[in-house]
Amino acid sequence: MEQFIDFLSKDIAKKFSKSKLEGGFRYKNEHIELLIVIPDTYPPALLSKLEKFLSNSSSNVKGELEQHNLYRCCPAIERIEIANSLQNKGFFSAIVSELLKVDFVQYVCIQRVGNPYLLNHLTHSKKWNWILSRSSTIGIDSIYPYCKASPEMYSSLLVTINEYLELCTTTNFLEQLKLDLANSCENIRKLSVGKNKIGGIPGLEGIPELAGMAKIRLSERSVKYNMSEEEFLFKLALNTFYTTDVLNKQ
Repeated sequence: MEQFIDFLSKDIAKKFSKSKLEGGFRYKNEHIELLIVIPDTYPPALLSKLEKFLSNSSSNVKGELEQHNLYRCCPAIERIEIANSLQNKGFFSAIVSELLKVDFVQYVCIQRVGNPYLLNHLTHSKKWNWILSRSSTIGIDSIYPYCKASPEMYSSLLVTINEYLELCTTTNFLEQLKLDLANSCENIRKLSVGKNKIGGIPGLEGIPELAGMAKIRLSERSVKYNMSEEEFLFKLALNTFYTTDVLNKQ
């Protein structure tokens, strides 16, 4: 099995290395379905490079090639489905590690993760870091409660926010997130959930029936995945990550 996983992950990386990435790179067989795209947003160090490049570059062939290379150095896993027989065998880590060995790849991202088990692993892994964007702040009411309950997560999130604010010029919107987090965690800002409202699930506040169903569903899922509701919503709100490290098999 280990040799087969090694073969598949190397085959994915080899075929990816020959792709142009525009329109996405697809790899599909009976063992895996994989879609890799240009990311929606970028790790802070790369975003800083892109900002400087876009502000200084002229529209010529050389400039377009350099821009393309910057985009291509950060492939994002948009979709990954692994056959049951290959799950929990280190296949995901092997794919990421082989992609990072491709000569032009500096980062590997995975975006909009919906699988709670993978979310939990990525959130607590020291080799994966959050990618933040304006869309991250849509679920800020989902982020506050767990930050108050988990100083470790709060501290880790602040490190990421500060890195973006220090390196980038287009992430000023994170200043407000940082301030709101501080206010919340110091109990300056009180969060309240009304009788017919549910925090962290936007758009349901004025629809009691749907809010009640969503609350039940949230409670069921948090119990199923052995997380509090606050932790579950926190991880769903911050569901895009990047790594620069070749991973151990997990």
